[in-house]
Amino acid sequence: TNPVAPPFRAGGATFGYSMQDECYCLGGFALEPGEALITTATHPTCRFWNLTLWNQYMAALDVEYGRAGINSGAAVPNGDGSTTIVISRELLDHPNAISTKDHPEGLMSFRWFHADELPEPPVVTVVPVADAPRTIG
Repeated sequence: TNPVAPPFRAGGATFGYSMQDECYCLGGFALEPGEALITTATHPTCRFWNLTLWNQYMAALDVEYGRAGINSGAAVPNGDGSTTIVISRELLDHPNAISTKDHPEGLMSFRWFHADELPEPPVVTVVPVADAPRTIG
């Protein structure tokens, strides 16, 4: 499974790596070759949001070999305003696709800066690569 924890507002408890004005949603990924993890999120009004893939040390995955995340400035929203992001071990053909650069497991960090409300948890599913979306919904 690829669980995500409920989003939370950092507030005064920043734990040394978070910012007081952010909301976070953290999770893990574990993908076999030929699998894709599909995340769909509806974002509250905020200044900026992003999803970054990390290794176990909270470092972005191999940024010299391609993007390690996606943000509100680069993502293409679905027709209903939600955003679907397609994650797999290889880069797939979707406008919001990101690759783990063949890392089989790691962490996902969703962040929303100055969000008007606490975000709903992203919906996360794993499908065969052949069934992964290729276009915006």
